[in-house]
Amino acid sequence: MKVRVPASTSNLGPGLDCLGLALKLYRTFEVSPGGPPAPEGDLVVQGLCEAFRRAGRKAPEVSVRWEGEVPVARGLGSSAAARVAGLMAGNGLLGEPFSKEELLDMAAELEGHPDNAAPALLGGLVVAVRTEGGVVWVRMDPPDGLFVALAVPEFSLDTERARKLLPGLVALKDAVYNISRAALLVAALAEGRCELLREATKDRLHQPYREPLVPGFGEVCRAALDAGACGVALSGAGPSVVALCFDDGWKVARAMADAWERSGVRAEPMALEPDRKGARYV
Repeated sequence: MKVRVPASTSNLGPGLDCLGLALKLYRTFEVSPGGPPAPEGDLVVQGLCEAFRRAGRKAPEVSVRWEGEVPVARGLGSSAAARVAGLMAGNGLLGEPFSKEELLDMAAELEGHPDNAAPALLGGLVVAVRTEGGVVWVRMDPPDGLFVALAVPEFSLDTERARKLLPGLVALKDAVYNISRAALLVAALAEGRCELLREATKDRLHQPYREPLVPGFGEVCRAALDAGACGVALSGAGPSVVALCFDDGWKVARAMADAWERSGVRAEPMALEPDRKGARYV
């Protein structure tokens, strides 16, 4: 059973824990019954076991192999991709009793939030909200001509460490600041309004608190905008930085990598189109 899952960038600035975009950067997972058991805690096996548990069945021992380009612990949804692959593989081995909506509920529960899991599973741009009754979501096709420029640094950042820096309470003015920009961001992307994205990707709820963990973050953001990016943000919890472009994504990506180099950090530039299909069997 082979499953191909796209990477994803989440938050896009103000959309903390609810907004994500799938990218044309993939990892393919091969799950085979029997063979040596996968290591304890493997995220693919965790997803597979959850699918079997929901079906009231005992999960088989499996071996797991993977290949692909999604960097781990760089803010590009690697953990969500692995869990989604496990859920898809488990669903396939069970004869596909679960819908994608049900798989997304499971993935969001395992991840703790749906921002990466939703685009990894569904593709495209997804607004997803956890409720007591499950995940409520809207999927959109990204605007034509959108490129995502990335600068992926050589250092990793643990998501849980980055999350612990966030405050439990925020000022009303900061909450309003983010709500308004998150709404503007979705509307701007729906209409392809590039000129609005610089303002729409601003954030006060997580980036200011995570910035100390990402040396050179401010310089990289400024370099992206100076090179022509429409908007720029931390990718997920970081440390990668993502820029939304409608022109030369590679020019922006190289400018971001050069800015990081000046801060003493090596970074890989990437210019990617959005993925519109999501996870699928190979």
